[in-house]
Amino acid sequence: MLRFLVHRVLASIPTLLVVSLVVFGLQKLLPGDIAQYIAGEEADPTQIAAIRESYRLNDSVPLQYLAWLGKLLRGDLGESIKIRERSEEHTSELQSLAYLVCRLLLEKK
Repeated sequence: MLRFLVHRVLASIPTLLVVSLVVFGLQKLLPGDIAQYIAGEEADPTQIAAIRESYRLNDSVPLQYLAWLGKLLRGDLGESIKIRERSEEHTSELQSLAYLVCRLLLEKK
């Protein structure tokens, strides 16, 4: 059983990498300048430049992906742009739900 689980986990790694590339790529395809959106319509260029620096938007796309993936692997989902709150504040509900679903799926009948 342990060998089967290890095999499944190792086999899922390439799939997860491809999914992460697709998600990151779709984020990059969003229209408009995200730094301008975060700063607001009335922002001056120095504010926009500071936002670009803090979100690493000036880095190359591969470096942005590696930084994004590193944060994702550590569980850092970032800050919601719309409501300006850390996403960890909202993930506790999802963690409880995921735990419950896993328990139900793994429960022997």
